[in-house]
Amino acid sequence: MTNERLEQHAKDLVEYALELGRKKGAEYAQMQMDNEDRFRNFRIASEVAMMDNAGQSMMNYLMKSFMSIGRFVKFSGKVEMNESLDDRFADLLNYTFMLYGWIKEELDEQ
Repeated sequence: MTNERLEQHAKDLVEYALELGRKKGAEYAQMQMDNEDRFRNFRIASEVAMMDNAGQSMMNYLMKSFMSIGRFVKFSGKVEMNESLDDRFADLLNYTFMLYGWIKEELDEQ
């Protein structure tokens, strides 16, 4: 694969991930009637699972996505997935973006 082609794949994936994140974010906001706290569900999940913070909950989702992609690689794509490979990578990016945002927010509050 050429550098140009790889860069185009990366741009396409980031664009797709951001669009998917906007759609899911809008759905979450409607479900919780709160458009102000993008991390609300992770905060609640961390409390229910007795975690120390929302970042740990985000890490769980990040690792779940990473492990799903890992299974796909391990079995050379011969794994049944309920989401497309693009969706899995987009989720991985979005959880990474959210975790990064949460960490930045935590550092700003210190």
